[in-house]
Amino acid sequence: MFQPLKYLWLVLKSPQCRVSAECRGFRANGYRLLLHVVAYGLVVLFREAVSVVQEVGCATVSTLRTRLWQVAAVVSRSAQGLCFHVSAQWPGRPLWCRIQSAVDRFVSALAGRATGHPSGGGSVGLSASG
Repeated sequence: MFQPLKYLWLVLKSPQCRVSAECRGFRANGYRLLLHVVAYGLVVLFREAVSVVQEVGCATVSTLRTRLWQVAAVVSRSAQGLCFHVSAQWPGRPLWCRIQSAVDRFVSALAGRATGHPSGGGSVGLSASG
C-alpha cells in the first residue's frame, strides 16, 4: 500500500531538498519546503491520473522527468488550451498521447463528480512538427 506521508518524508530528506547556502532565513526555508510539498502533491495527482498507463503509473520522479518532462517542444497557447509541438521522431510521442487521454478522462471524471454532470475543461494537445 502506498503511504504518501512516508514517501513525503523520504523526499524531504533527499539531497535535492536539503537547504542550500543561499536559503538562510526561516521564511526562505519555509517557502522552499512549501514548494517541495506542492510539487510532491502534483506528482501524486499526476500518478493517480495516469495509473491506467502501465509505463508511468508507478514511475519515480526522475523517470518521469527524463522520459516526459524534459522534452524539447514549442508551446503555443490559444483559447482552447495549450499545445506542445514536438518532433515527429520523438520516441515518447505515443506514450504522451496515452497519458494525455488518461489525464483528460481523469479531469472529466473529477469535473463530473464536482458539478454532478460530466463536462470538459481546457485541454492540452500534442502535435508533431517536422
